[in-house]
Amino acid sequence: MIRLLLLALIIYAVYRYLKPRWGILHGRRGDDEETQEAELIKDPQCGAYFLKHQGVSARIDGEKLYFCSPECRDAYAARRRKEPKDE
Repeated sequence: MIRLLLLALIIYAVYRYLKPRWGILHGRRGDDEETQEAELIKDPQCGAYFLKHQGVSARIDGEKLYFCSPECRDAYAARRRKEPKDE
């Protein structure tokens, strides 16, 4: 009985060791689309946190930004237009 428990424990330990490496062997990595979609981002206008894939993106002054709503995007763009440029 003890041998059976030890064998089960060894099999479980080997499984736990190999499981994370199995994805690497099959071309999967931890930074796949699902992980990227679950990324939380902070809205630069209102400071709210939201999921990246649910946000509204905009390229402002050559920088890609994400906003929680079109209203925040428009308010941020308007604020940036009003600010004097430091050149």
